[in-house]
Amino acid sequence: KHRVLYLHHTGGQYSPSYTQNDKSSQNKSTILNESGTQHMPAFDGSDVDWLLVRECVQRLFAPFAVTVVDQEPDPETAYLESVVVGTTSDTVGFDFVGGISSGVDPKGGCLVRERGINFTFLQAGQERYCEVIAQEAAHNLGLDHALNCKDPMTYLPSCGKKLFPDVDAECGEDKPRACRCGGTIQNSYQTLIDITGPADGIPPKVELLEPADGTLVEPRFRIEAAATDETRIDRVDFYVDGDKISTRIEPPYRIEAPISLGVGLHTVAVRAVDGHENFDERFASISVPEQCVSDADCSDGGGCVANRCLAGVGEFCNFQEECVTGDCFWVADE
Repeated sequence: KHRVLYLHHTGGQYSPSYTQNDKSSQNKSTILNESGTQHMPAFDGSDVDWLLVRECVQRLFAPFAVTVVDQEPDPETAYLESVVVGTTSDTVGFDFVGGISSGVDPKGGCLVRERGINFTFLQAGQERYCEVIAQEAAHNLGLDHALNCKDPMTYLPSCGKKLFPDVDAECGEDKPRACRCGGTIQNSYQTLIDITGPADGIPPKVELLEPADGTLVEPRFRIEAAATDETRIDRVDFYVDGDKISTRIEPPYRIEAPISLGVGLHTVAVRAVDGHENFDERFASISVPEQCVSDADCSDGGGCVANRCLAGVGEFCNFQEECVTGDCFWVADE
């Protein structure tokens, strides 16, 4: 049930999707089938303005299993996309609207768009941007307009801050009508819970399989983790001495440590992150031992650099860092 909502605020080209479905990872929208390909300008506020908009949207969806991000997910991920446009809708080929979504069919019926795209146009203030984004994204998840002043799904004016309330409300814009999703009332909170599930507050579990704490290792040693979660693992991040060196998004969660890792004590960490950015991490202290003190300690013409034996000219190597000269290359046999 978990959903990812991508807030795209940097602008881009969007083209029609001449099928019944949006394609968020390809920037193809059924909304554009009549107006054609459009360039959507970027959000025109400051970085601080954007941070406030993003945090507001995250707050509105916090009770639900919806991860709100502003970096584009992997194309293989099914995600909803809210395009936050820094201009009015009439300048890009629409009749003037504050936002538009492909979720609710005005002729009746609601659709959950697994790769839905919605658009929010220039708004006055971060809170207003946020509330319209939430409404259009919720349309993608099958919600109708509601006659509740505190619900983001409302068209009613001057309502103050909103949240998806756990109350029954009539559907409509300015007067009651039948709900397009069926029935005569809508509970926005319960509908989103049914569609997405509740917020995931349970962190994943991660185990550092290699290396074991306190071991001596050679450069390019293996770092391997095992991770589990009750919903999904989003990624496993790998750290050495506090610096992230790699990420894996699917098992096996395994990498090689940098060959340039120096002699001495180091800290290795693995962090598993689930779809709601909950995480678990494990640490190990390892040591890279000295291999040499001088060139005489290295065989086959190699040299001693930073207490490690590096290959000399004519010796086998895989990486530049393995060579005394810093140039690793091979010549094919004639």
